Amino acid sequence: MLIVGADENAWGNLAGPMFVTAVVGDPDAIRCGDSKTYSKKGLHHVAAQAEKDCTAFVTLTGSPRDIAIRGYSATRQWLFWRCIAEARRKVRPRYPTAYIDGVEDFAVRDSQAIKGGDATNPVIGAASCIGKVRQVRYMLRLHARWPEYGFDHNRGYGTQDHIAAIAAHGAIPGVHRIRRCASTLSKRGLPLHFNGNINQDYSKEIT
Repeated sequence: MLIVGADENAWGNLAGPMFVTAVVGDPDAIRCGDSKTYSKKGLHHVAAQAEKDCTAFVTLTGSPRDIAIRGYSATRQWLFWRCIAEARRKVRPRYPTAYIDGVEDFAVRDSQAIKGGDATNPVIGAASCIGKVRQVRYMLRLHARWPEYGFDHNRGYGTQDHIAAIAAHGAIPGVHRIRRCASTLSKRGLPLHFNGNINQDYSKEIT
């Protein structure tokens, strides 16, 4: 029986896009768990195997600019709607039920939220792993352009070294999530400045 499993990655980041992945697959044919439980090497292996075992998958991103314009909740909902719809289109005329990790179904038709679903539902787990690998690869591309921020190891999350780098070098417009960075620095009594022109989207330099 085919189902859709959907999950997000990088919701809480200070930098980089939000990723949402929807996987179409048979729960009995996929062996995958929560992406956070695997080592770096193991994660890539599991994600590559999940891509082979699933019927179809789609990953979409919401950029820091998307988040700034729409807000976190609206961007998240928009990504889940689109991602699950595109995954279902790949297996028409079938219309598999969607299972979403977490406590929200985002008003997606014929869907069900499963708290901790990435650990208990292998198709959601596959979405978690496939999406995480894509997020990691994107952050490595950012690291190649701006190594001073340590994106190769902090992956854009609010680690102490990342926060220190933002304070020292400034937030990169289009790469950093400006409001979240400003709030994070403000709590530490630090001002936010910018690495570049605030009106420019430097993420467009990343291919």
